[in-house]
Amino acid sequence: MRQQSYVATLNFSFTAFATASRALRAQSAKQKQKYFAFILSWRLVSRAFL
Repeated sequence: MRQQSYVATLNFSFTAFATASRALRAQSAKQKQKYFAFILSWRLVSRAFL
C-alpha cells in the first residue's frame, strides 16, 4: 500500500513537472497564477502522501 502511493506520487510529480514547464513557456499572468496554484496544491497532496 505504501509503495503504491509512492508510485502515484512519482507519477503525479512527473505530471506536475510537465505542467510547470508548459506554464513557464506560456508567459502570461493568468498561466503563472495557475502554475503557482498547481504547485501549492501539489505540495499539499505530496505532504498527505509522504
